Amino acid sequence: MQSAGHHVAEVSAINTRNAKAGTLPTRKNTVAAEVLAHMLEGRELTAIDSVFACSTTRLASVVHELGKRHGWRIERRDQPVDTTDGRTATVTAYSLSADVREAAFASGARAWVDEVKVARATRRNGG
Repeated sequence: MQSAGHHVAEVSAINTRNAKAGTLPTRKNTVAAEVLAHMLEGRELTAIDSVFACSTTRLASVVHELGKRHGWRIERRDQPVDTTDGRTATVTAYSLSADVREAAFASGARAWVDEVKVARATRRNGG
């Protein structure tokens, strides 16, 4: 097996000196809103996680949008995973720091997260 290399954490927004929440997307029934809601609740997402949790194969694009359009500082971490053919592959895991999550919830993100869950469930159920 090959070594997966170093684990590198990167942040998507330019200024990383202070923990500041970005803006919450207005539309709550979108993939971007659902991805952000998961991360606000402390979940780390990989591309394969996002297929099942958020119904998207475009997690990197969503993360880019959340950083650029909404100002979220999303951390990236390379994560080694074993494959069924014996190799070790590296995937990227995305998350929000505890400080950013705390700032978001201090600004009222809890109600928004709950509304996103309802909106996405409604969308999945044909509503």
